[in-house]
Amino acid sequence: MIRQSGRLPKYLSTDIVAGVLFYSKLESFTGNIRLIHETIYRLRDHSRLLRSFPFSLNDVYPFSRQLEDVLFSLERSRIIGMDNPDFESFKIKKKGKTYIQKKILPRFGESELHELEKLGEEFRAACSPKN
Repeated sequence: MIRQSGRLPKYLSTDIVAGVLFYSKLESFTGNIRLIHETIYRLRDHSRLLRSFPFSLNDVYPFSRQLEDVLFSLERSRIIGMDNPDFESFKIKKKGKTYIQKKILPRFGESELHELEKLGEEFRAACSPKN
């Protein structure tokens, strides 16, 4: 992902979702992929950071291939995991939270961190494992 100036961006879409998950303050969140996609789709209307996620509205629910790739990448990098046999929830791993805090969040400016914090609160309300 290269900007027109030829420089790499400060952060990637994976970093944005990792920040949202960090600020959600959840230890786990729903494994309901449809709910995750619908939530991010809804939140992107009020977020400059999430607007970079394209969604298809031709599916049963708003679907983003990019969001799917981000979740897979976070899982593959062991920041999140689905340790339960019924795939009911993702777990945000303790080492993953530490990594996000030390390596990913410093890439964002103050206003972006504030936006991630708000998004995290809204994500928690919609995607906590109790929903």
